[in-house]
Amino acid sequence: MTHLKPVILCGGSGTRLWPISRSDYPKQFVNFPKGGEMVNSLFRYAVRRIHSQIEGVKVLPPAIIASSNYRFFVKEQLQDGTKDADIFLEPIGRNTAPSLTMAALMQQDDPILVVLPSDQAIDDVKLNEAIARAVEACEAGEIVLLGIKPTYPETGYGYIKTVDAPSEELPVAVDCFVEKPDLETAKTYLEAGTYLWNSGIFILKASTWLKALNVCRPDIATTAGEAWSKRTSLSDNEITVAREDFLQIPSESVDFAVLEHCAEKNIPLKVIAFSGKWTDLGSWKSVFDAIPKDDEGNFTVGNVVKTDTKNSLVVSTSRPVVTNGVENMAVIETSDAVLVTELSKCQQVKELVAQLKQQGFRQAGEHRKGRRPWGWYDAIDEGNGFKVKRIVVNPGCSLSLQRHQHRAEHWTVASGEALVQVGETLKVVHTNESVFIHQKEIHRLTNKTDVPLTLIEVQIGKCFEDDIERIIDNYGRC
Repeated sequence: MTHLKPVILCGGSGTRLWPISRSDYPKQFVNFPKGGEMVNSLFRYAVRRIHSQIEGVKVLPPAIIASSNYRFFVKEQLQDGTKDADIFLEPIGRNTAPSLTMAALMQQDDPILVVLPSDQAIDDVKLNEAIARAVEACEAGEIVLLGIKPTYPETGYGYIKTVDAPSEELPVAVDCFVEKPDLETAKTYLEAGTYLWNSGIFILKASTWLKALNVCRPDIATTAGEAWSKRTSLSDNEITVAREDFLQIPSESVDFAVLEHCAEKNIPLKVIAFSGKWTDLGSWKSVFDAIPKDDEGNFTVGNVVKTDTKNSLVVSTSRPVVTNGVENMAVIETSDAVLVTELSKCQQVKELVAQLKQQGFRQAGEHRKGRRPWGWYDAIDEGNGFKVKRIVVNPGCSLSLQRHQHRAEHWTVASGEALVQVGETLKVVHTNESVFIHQKEIHRLTNKTDVPLTLIEVQIGKCFEDDIERIIDNYGRC
């Protein structure tokens, strides 16, 4: 019986889809539009993507490679179905070659790894058909890439050149890789018929990757192996390594570390062509291109009122958005930032976010709504010496036992019932009741009920998120 192991890579920050995607909650975890509503996240789609019914092949639970910053987002979204995934948490990003190496080292047997980015949209049925046609080559020790048949001269993707005409039935040999071309060069690639877009999806046995890495980049293989030997289990299915050990691994992509050296190192590398729907969702334009439009070529989400608007993407997440006389535009509204851009210039969003960060705007990387393993908060208002938050604690969850050096807090329960510890005193606080926590006073908030707890927190003093000393924490954050 052949075993397939999906490997989901989800460490990116997705700044090109700002302001909905930010580094504190990137695009792979954000619900994406379908039929006028934000339906499901790209990460959830990815973990359910491989469901092959190939005779003699068993699909194993996925391996998730994610930043440790996203640990609780991963766990929360896996609750919807795939709870038995294996998770490796990277203490710091080191690019995709170390990520795939950790995924390979996690395997007790030697399954075929199906390596998938977590932030793409693809025709799942055709993807599984392509994987089925790659299994035999992978069992023979070959690396098989998925190459997208180009439909227009794209300058934003890398290309894979094949030795012979690309085939959707059988993998064919790779000639070389080509970096993102200019428009005229991309046109010649389209006419030649032997160039495919590089999807970032590849299929290979765990042992094949480790052998190829040892040949092409023994430094990565050695340092990754040393880090893996010192791994720590955070739970039954979560593994990590120390930050200082992971930093010793050279930061490199799979392509640069191994794939581009396969020819010179006599490592068999092939590609299978794919003509199904695919997009890497790398910009708001690619999102717009991937979704159905109305009769005027628009796609809208949320409270949108439009007149004389054509070929535009308009998203409202919190406030009404009104457009008039707009064409070929993206208007993306969130509670604390709005993006307005021509669809043709969406690739510049990443540079704009860098400018925001340089100028000290919190919105460059942080949402107003902060997600935590116990629930979430919304920073409603703030000014000189104060901050106001709406806090929602999920049923059965608890904040850490903590204290603050520079601020006092006043909690008022808006709905639900709170169990509050202040110093050594425990008390139940009901709706429309409040409690005051002095500066430097130990305190804790718990929701022991089976309904969400909502309260309003007013902070007085020097109010910043890092002013927190955790003493006891249910989520390992002390």
